[in-house]
Amino acid sequence: MTTTQSPVDERIVQVGPIAARVLVAGTGEPLLFLHGAGGLFWDPFLDALAAEHTVYAVEHPGGNVSEDLEHLPGIWELVLFYDELLDTLGLDSVRVVGHSFGGMVAAELAANSPRRVSRLVLIAPVGFWREDHPIADIAGVPPERLVELVLADPSSPLAAMLTPPADDPQALFEAAMRMASILHFIWPIPDKGLDRRIHRVSAPTLLVWGSRTGSSTRSTPRSSPRGCGTPGSSPSRTPGTCPRSSRRRPSCRPCSASSPERTPEMPLHPQVEALIAQMVAQGAPAPESMTVAQNRAMIAELAGLAGEPEDVARTEDTTAPGPGGDIPIRVYVPTGDGPLPTLVYYHGGGWVIGDIESHDALCRALANRSGCLVASVDYRLAPEHRFPAAVDDAYAAAVWAAEKIGDFGGDGSRLAVGGDSAGANLAAVVAQQAKSRGGPRISYQLLVYPATDRHDDSPSMHENAAGPLLSRAWIEWFLGCYLSSPDEGQDVRVSPGRAEDLSGLPPALVVTAEYDPLRDQGAAYAGKLREAGVEAEYLPCPGMIHGFFQMGGVLDTARETVDHAAAALRRALA
Repeated sequence: MTTTQSPVDERIVQVGPIAARVLVAGTGEPLLFLHGAGGLFWDPFLDALAAEHTVYAVEHPGGNVSEDLEHLPGIWELVLFYDELLDTLGLDSVRVVGHSFGGMVAAELAANSPRRVSRLVLIAPVGFWREDHPIADIAGVPPERLVELVLADPSSPLAAMLTPPADDPQALFEAAMRMASILHFIWPIPDKGLDRRIHRVSAPTLLVWGSRTGSSTRSTPRSSPRGCGTPGSSPSRTPGTCPRSSRRRPSCRPCSASSPERTPEMPLHPQVEALIAQMVAQGAPAPESMTVAQNRAMIAELAGLAGEPEDVARTEDTTAPGPGGDIPIRVYVPTGDGPLPTLVYYHGGGWVIGDIESHDALCRALANRSGCLVASVDYRLAPEHRFPAAVDDAYAAAVWAAEKIGDFGGDGSRLAVGGDSAGANLAAVVAQQAKSRGGPRISYQLLVYPATDRHDDSPSMHENAAGPLLSRAWIEWFLGCYLSSPDEGQDVRVSPGRAEDLSGLPPALVVTAEYDPLRDQGAAYAGKLREAGVEAEYLPCPGMIHGFFQMGGVLDTARETVDHAAAALRRALA
């Protein structure tokens, strides 16, 4: 370690199974420094930061300690590690400076835990494309040019970051040097999707590169959606919360599940953008920072996005016997001569939130458009009833429907299972269990943005880690409520996409949304079904977000997709 002006305290901080090496020096506001691929060492740059801040410079776990690698298999695990580290250090909101690879991690931390990060400085961050070679250093940039770059926008939040007066070029230049100046920058590796998420960072941000023409900077003054478009801070530890474990877009179109087509970086549908803007204006907190009760109240409010509930011929509330007691079921009977084909529907909500009422309008629409009797299942929810309670109830409801739905005008021999998100997970699991357990006979699967692999680390999980609506942090919150141990994630009743043999399963329609972390695992499951000889239609929906299927009151594509699903059910169960 280099001799410095600031006394440096080297600490070992235990974060779960990982012993983290942290260098601490200075006094003042806390500042977290995340180093690049060259490793962690104390240098004059950190010394300068320590003159005005209490600097916490952390060695990335797995960088030099091979036994830690298994604990951090990807960038997302590293982001969660730093979030937990801040908890351990007792730091709520900090300034964060990241260089190269550390810049990518810092940006992801700011996007996924915005209340953690008060100011953000990214120095040549990995994850952005650069068309020039960043070979020059910031020290060669004339102060006037730097002022022009960082204050090009008079409303730039950088003025709040840089304490010298904006009309003093030399002072501004020196402040920028103190905050973000490593003399030689590392060439960023190809885009990892960060460039499509940086707009979700709500903290005032300074981006610094070297280039042939001098330093390049970029600010991100926009706020991020809260409670809908982006995740927020780490979950509260209060009781009742769960730990973590333009032009009109075209409507959805079917394509081959074996090679799903997707045009990269397609914009959000304008109607989705307008919806998110309304949610942002409401200023709701990040859902993973809320209690279970608050999340359940939120999804009840969002149910209104489905529009005015349609009339059906009749509805009837009943129960099915289950392993944990009676399971509430609402039967929706459309107009038509019986016995009617039957769809057993499982609502979404991460196995934690949602109920019959949250999906009432959707089930009415499916019944009317498909001509199917729809039996909506109110399975037990976590954390009060953890895995496998929901699975057991879902299967029991399907068995009940096959045997008893005739009492309500349905045909138990023409039976489909379906659901959205966690409900689609349950539908896929029920279809697999019906095969392995010898019944009931399932004729069709309707799987709308299904959760099929708890350990999925596909591109969509990174590209859409911050949402909109469903974020990776919220997914972890749900799984923390649902599962009792990490090992349960390997169980095919949690991760049906990990089942070895999918042959003999019923035909399926798999729907995904472009801006959804679950997009790729849904496409992969459709592909695996086809590879196993199962007829599987894959319907990717460009410009859509997770949850859109229930938003027929505000999204044209939602209504079109419900129509498509209903037509598929009608054909399959004819």
